[in-house]
Amino acid sequence: MDEPTIATPILIGHAESKRALAVFAHLRRIIETVTRDDRIIRPIQMDHADLLLASASMRALLFDGNPVLIDFAKMHGLEIEIECFETNIALFLLSWLVPDDLHISDYLVHALLDPTTRDEYELNKPTQQVLTFREKTGFESALRRSDILLPNAKANQEINFWFGVSDTGAPTQFITITRRRVSLTDWGKTRIGFLKDIAIDRQNLLTYVANKLGGVHYDSKRLPIKVGDLKQFNTLASAYDWESQAIMHAGLVAVAIACIELINTPIIREIITALHKFHIARQRSLLKEHPERTC
Repeated sequence: MDEPTIATPILIGHAESKRALAVFAHLRRIIETVTRDDRIIRPIQMDHADLLLASASMRALLFDGNPVLIDFAKMHGLEIEIECFETNIALFLLSWLVPDDLHISDYLVHALLDPTTRDEYELNKPTQQVLTFREKTGFESALRRSDILLPNAKANQEINFWFGVSDTGAPTQFITITRRRVSLTDWGKTRIGFLKDIAIDRQNLLTYVANKLGGVHYDSKRLPIKVGDLKQFNTLASAYDWESQAIMHAGLVAVAIACIELINTPIIREIITALHKFHIARQRSLLKEHPERTC
């Protein structure tokens, strides 16, 4: 991925050192979540507890009232673009529902990281593929409730959803994915898939995980007051984790993919390295100034 790097040194004063440490701490949490032995691991192999904490870090960095990474980038004139895929995938299929050898997240991550896919997925050009499963085992109850999971016929055509069942009885979708390169501030608004006819973007799904699944913003009992909103919320919650039986919740898989997209950005990795060096140098400088405080 061709990406502008940090062209000039970032000057951080003492007053901003706490924000710089917060940015570094959250980014380090994310990179430690998605890597093992300095390589990116499969989303479905990532630790669920680590992903919960990573969702909270994503929220602090990008989606809170004063998102620390976005504010940091603006203060230092850093233009950060994230490469990602916009999809129309039925999000209950993003859950890891059956112990198959492969998962849709493997396909998306490979397409993102493998440089040989550049010609296959041209920037901003929709690409269509068939997503299917070997057998219906594990999907039976979900496929009986298409009224909850799938859009009606009109909406299906409007959003080009095209979900069906293969000759083996397994779920099949003619998916559309588009490689995008978007600004850091717009990345959260990029659609990751659909629940019925509702477009779900990265910010929606990542903050859902942080708020409802046990991140630092955990609040499992907070529900909408209006009856219509409550019904929609319960529908979405069921689709993310069908009958609470998913091996891995769709939200956790989405967090894993989002973390990889962020860490795949060269300037983000440079920021991590630079802030780590800054923090170490600052601590050493402070200790030299006050040797009587050392143990």
